[in-house]
Amino acid sequence: MKSSFQAFAGTVVHFSRGWDNVAFCVNDEWVFRFPRRQLGADCMASEIKVLPQIAAVMSLPIPNPEFIGEPARGYRWPFAGYRRLPGKTACAASLTDEQRSAMAKPLATFLRTLHSVPFEELVRAEAPPDMYGRLDLAKRIPQTRQRLEQIRENGLLQGTERLDRIIAETEVRFGDTKFESGPDSVLLHGDLYVRHLLVDDVGQLCGVIDWGDVHYGVPANDLMIAHSFLPPGSHEAFREAYGPIDDDTWQLARFRALNHTTAVLPYAASVSDETLLREARNTMCYLSAN
Repeated sequence: MKSSFQAFAGTVVHFSRGWDNVAFCVNDEWVFRFPRRQLGADCMASEIKVLPQIAAVMSLPIPNPEFIGEPARGYRWPFAGYRRLPGKTACAASLTDEQRSAMAKPLATFLRTLHSVPFEELVRAEAPPDMYGRLDLAKRIPQTRQRLEQIRENGLLQGTERLDRIIAETEVRFGDTKFESGPDSVLLHGDLYVRHLLVDDVGQLCGVIDWGDVHYGVPANDLMIAHSFLPPGSHEAFREAYGPIDDDTWQLARFRALNHTTAVLPYAASVSDETLLREARNTMCYLSAN
């Protein structure tokens, strides 16, 4: 950072570490994120192109890369610096169901705005399509079954019968359909779950972070947040604030939430992240009750 941006001098502390990036905080004001692998570098390239195009119109604060660093001194990927957003991740806040329910409308409003970005602007911002088949059901249905079985075998979760039924219902309803990006696609955060939501000291939603998976695709990829984060009793308020969501999209979002959480839960256990593990189990409870 100092070799790329001479203005940065002072305190540099480790901030966080994820699957794709490691982050450092500079003078408690800036966050610099560094890819840990090529996939992370590819994702960062996407957010560097897209976020400046949409930051001003979003209903909640999002990171906006203001410093772009080039590979140097043995580090081989570009990196980016963002002004630090206030708040803490929702998974660190021990939120009540009441606090979560209060976020249904602002969260839906945020997604309605994001998903309304005109397709021409997506092309101009160079947003990529879904390169990873997030809703390629021929791949994701057996993957979810396998992950859920491993979760059971490792004693990480009990009472999963309803989760098995979600998989079966998805298979009956959609078969092995591959939901791909196309002209009717919308701009997506792409990895919207509890760890990427910011809340303030009273538990109100105050930002959305970590946009490395930004792309254009089917809305269900983002709408999964309603199933994974919100109590089922707040789903109606979410849908009213977002606007029309057809039943197929809503059920597909439910499956996407399950597929995503079957990856998050064992990961949280493997790195002893108790707050994320608690949230993943909470998601499974919501899905089982839905």
